Amino acid sequence: MKHASGLLLSFLFTQFLLTATGCYTQPPYPEPGQQFDAHDAAIDSVFQSVSPGEGPDGLRRFEIFMEDYLELHDNDERVQAYLLYYSGYLNGLFQQYPQALENFLAAHELANQHMLRSLAVRITAKLPYANNILSAGLDMDSLVAQAIEMADIPPAAPYTQHLALYAKGAALYYEQAYTASIEVLLPLAAYFGEHGHIIEEIDTNNYLALASQRAGRFEDAFVYLSRNHQIHQVSGDPIAISRTRSNIAILHGLSGNYKAAIDSTKVSIAFNDSLGRSFAAVQNIFNIGIYYRNNNQFEESAAYFRDGLARSEALDFTQGILFNSLGLAATLIAADSDDLNEIRALLYIFKQHIEKPEETELYRDFTSSMFNLELRSGNTAEALRWHAIFLETLENFFDLERQAAINEILTENRLLQSQAQILHLNQTILLKEQAQRNLYAGLIFLFLLLAGAGGANWHFSRLSRRIAQAHAVLQSQNQEIATQNELLLKLSEERQRLIKIIIHDLRNPITSLNGSLELMKEDVSQFQEPVIEIAMHSVSRMRTIVNGLLELFKSESADISNELQQFSPADLLNRVIKDFGAEANHKQQEIVAELQDFETVSHKESLQTIAGNLVSNAIKYAPPETRILVSLKCAGNGWQLKVRDQGPGFSETDKEKMFTLFGRLSGKPTGNEESTGIGLYAVKTTIEKLGGSISLNRDYTEGAEFVCRFPYLKSNNDSKAKPVTT
Repeated sequence: MKHASGLLLSFLFTQFLLTATGCYTQPPYPEPGQQFDAHDAAIDSVFQSVSPGEGPDGLRRFEIFMEDYLELHDNDERVQAYLLYYSGYLNGLFQQYPQALENFLAAHELANQHMLRSLAVRITAKLPYANNILSAGLDMDSLVAQAIEMADIPPAAPYTQHLALYAKGAALYYEQAYTASIEVLLPLAAYFGEHGHIIEEIDTNNYLALASQRAGRFEDAFVYLSRNHQIHQVSGDPIAISRTRSNIAILHGLSGNYKAAIDSTKVSIAFNDSLGRSFAAVQNIFNIGIYYRNNNQFEESAAYFRDGLARSEALDFTQGILFNSLGLAATLIAADSDDLNEIRALLYIFKQHIEKPEETELYRDFTSSMFNLELRSGNTAEALRWHAIFLETLENFFDLERQAAINEILTENRLLQSQAQILHLNQTILLKEQAQRNLYAGLIFLFLLLAGAGGANWHFSRLSRRIAQAHAVLQSQNQEIATQNELLLKLSEERQRLIKIIIHDLRNPITSLNGSLELMKEDVSQFQEPVIEIAMHSVSRMRTIVNGLLELFKSESADISNELQQFSPADLLNRVIKDFGAEANHKQQEIVAELQDFETVSHKESLQTIAGNLVSNAIKYAPPETRILVSLKCAGNGWQLKVRDQGPGFSETDKEKMFTLFGRLSGKPTGNEESTGIGLYAVKTTIEKLGGSISLNRDYTEGAEFVCRFPYLKSNNDSKAKPVTT
């Protein structure tokens, strides 16, 4: 029996193979017209003479040159900065990653000290990849922000500015903000290509391919990699050609063409072995193991994983050990291997090398493998324990994945809006140019008619009508374009939200239910109670998610313009408080109502939803034996509703994203209640439909207080309706 088998290492070693690795090929070309330091040019000329085929000999030759050159220039730290930069480049080329990162960081520090701005930005562009492959924990946000700021200092060089943005795009990719990364990098690829910066164009295309692949845009990824393959064929760079073929093989594997992926990757393994590119070979080996396993060729898959694990241990390559040990264990489980001791040993190797397990999808798959192992070993109690850990890990992972999906949606909508605006602008320009040409032609015709004197008034009147008609057509076409663009954006946004939110939110509890039922099937009598509890929790969470989604779509799509009526909001709030009385009593909480009685015009159902969400949140996040205050009063030209609790309040980070869709806040429910992150977003959306606003009272520090302000509206049935205070 397989537990969540679809989750077991379904990804590839793409964070290495598809990453932009320009810092490990050759240095960037100087921007046109820029006077680089003479040392930079001198060092670069020696660097270019080192052939990849020299291997360690070439690296040693450059190190000797460094020592001599630095001594010749009295150990000048500016010279040292350039030397360290190129040394980092060369160490990266030969996959000496720890030394490469050490060189880059030392060069970056010296470049900052001596205000070598262009060099500092060039180094920053190399750091995201090195930081990722070595899990170095650099603060890339700060480094990138510093690079962008330095690149913008006058006189700002366009090449350096684009290189700083390249670093930002790379950093966004490693933060799993794939669409945001594409948004930053897309114009850079065009710039680098147009201005002859071939290496930077290649690197940017690599990142675009990787981000597109992770975002599920395989066709786009093929386009970017095909462009690079064309460039490499012209240059004849064998390493670059091999790397691009490996990347294309990954896309073949992800699209299900395993034979093409296997054949291409075998060529890459042989090539990397011939040049001593051991790390790249390990990455290829892991990927080919995945291709074989996905094709149900378990024996071949296991053989490659064993080879990859042995090589990784010899290289002390931590990530290679992690991937290949878990990959081999997953393959043996999929193949129903009887050697449970080997599976246990492999999983132990993985556990010994994993760092920060809660942050990785690898650990999620490890917990699933442990569940399968213990269940097949007959250790049902231990299997249940790992099942619970797996569900917790899965929930945390999906929470992060869900927020990433929401960010993707928002970024995609910005991209679509930008594209629509460009389309609208282009169409408008074309139409205006046509109208202007018609106007000039008409004026010339008018001039000729006036020169001839006869029938001038008649022709002038006719021409004026033609110009007016052309102007009316132009306005109509502009309006049609704007309407079509608006409809396109709306349809795209709704489609993306519907698909992504439902998938990301519902598959977690469904997976929990499935695993729980599998456990019950194995041993119903012994573990019936805890397993049923897990299943009931999953059902409860699924119900909360579905209700939240229904509430969200209702708040966004409801047309309330024809359903406004005059009523007493105090009566409505009294009913809401009564409805939530049992929940408050269960937590020994007291709901205090201070309601001014008056009448207004609004939408009763929407107001009930708003009040219900705010009171429910107060009960959920406030500790037992505390008070919740609900107040209502007229205020100025409108009225306001306040809900105050004595809970933990909100951190500064929470305050920035509390009204965003699925915003992850720091506070936790005090009674293990479910929370989806939809409520406050839906409340804000609904209040704005009523013409109101919601804010957090920042002066109240003993908990949280939300203040909702509403205007007096007019009823469709009574345009003279006024607020009546009693």
